[in-house]
Parts: sequence; C-alpha cells; structure tokens
Amino acid sequence: MNFFARFFQRGRRDRKLRLLNRANTFQTLQQGHMSDGDIEKLRWRQATADCRQEWRASACVLNLQESAPGSEVGRKFLASLEAGDIHYLAGGIHYDRRFDEDWALAYALHPKCDLGTGWLLLLGSGSPMAIEKYLWENADEKNPFGPFEADVHRNDAIVGRMNDGSFASRDYAPPDTDRIFRYRREMKAALSEGHPLRWIVPNDAFRGMKGLEAKPRFEVSGDNVLESFETWLNRDAQSR
Repeated sequence: MNFFARFFQRGRRDRKLRLLNRANTFQTLQQGHMSDGDIEKLRWRQATADCRQEWRASACVLNLQESAPGSEVGRKFLASLEAGDIHYLAGGIHYDRRFDEDWALAYALHPKCDLGTGWLLLLGSGSPMAIEKYLWENADEKNPFGPFEADVHRNDAIVGRMNDGSFASRDYAPPDTDRIFRYRREMKAALSEGHPLRWIVPNDAFRGMKGLEAKPRFEVSGDNVLESFETWLNRDAQSR
C-alpha cells in the first residue's frame, strides 16, 4: 500500500473514531441528566434492540382504524382489557379518524373503566361546556346535536356512570387535572346563570382519584395496537 492510500485510510479511520467519540460523549452527557430508572430503561432498550424488529412484526393485536369495537376482533380485544390498558388507549384517541369515536364510547362503557379514564374521555375532544352552549343555543333545531352527536352520546354515557357510581375504580386521572376543576367552575357558573345543562357531574366524581401511572400490556404504534414488548418477550421466552 503506497503512502497516499495509507494516508487516506488513516483519515477515514480517524473521522469514524471522532464520530464515535462524539456519540459516546453525548450519551455520557445525556445519562448524566437521567435518573437511575431512565438509565436502566435505556440500557434495557439497547440490550434488546435485536428482538424489537421481530416483536413489531409479530405482536400486532389489531388495527384501530380497520376494526370497529363491534367487530369480532374488536369485541375480543375489548374483553381482554384491564383498567390500565383502557386508560392508556383512551389517552391516545385523536377524535378525528374513522373509528375514534366508536372506540372512545366503547372504553367509556367498558365495565373495567376507571373514573379517571371517564374524565379523560369527557374532556378529551374539547370542553363539554362549549358543547352545552351549542345545545342550548340550538335547542329548537331539527338536528339539535349538530356536529357534536358523537360527543353527546359519549358524554351522556360518562356522566351517567358518574351519577350512578359505576366506574370500576379511581386509580387514574387525566394528565391535566386542573381541567377537571375548571369544568366544575364552568358548570356552577352556567347553573347560576340559569342555563339548562345536559351534564351535571356529581360532587363525588371530583374526589378520590389517585392519579397512578397506568401500566398497560399494550403499545400503540400508528393505528396498530401491539402486545407490549415486555409481555411479548416473556411469552416468547416461556414458549421456548
């Protein structure tokens, strides 16, 4: 190998080493600002990186925009859910896609649905008070619910469960709990002004939510619901 070939080869090697050192330095700095738990999670992801491609290819349970809750696969999926799964899935609804409203209502009616998840769904697509205002301003119209028909049916179900105390637990809460109490103030103000309200939330529904972190057994990737990586990995290990 002549001098120039060795020179260029050494230059390429040095550039690769500099990039690698820069990446390692960034990772070291990043880890310096991470908690022990976050560092452990990062190491876990690095250690299992090779398995994750296989997991993504084999762990899909259903597609939320291809299967409605009332379909055979939808009913089977709903029957498998626990409260933590429902809370996690409810938090990912966008309310603007094919079956979003159907899934939101199905979660709200699920026997294992938590009160905090009920609040998450009640506040999820906007302020219920804005819908109330539309309803009392359009009370005599032929189509009184207008563009909010799905919201009305969902909120009817949620507030109905709040009033009869039929939510299964009080373990979770929406990310922004201030919105709950802001709605309470809006509700009281509307009542004091004499407006007819469709949804009157009882005082009991504002109390007792623990705000625990949900630990779902599923992960959402796009429109696909996948068995969580940890669940899949444990099941795969047991089957071998």
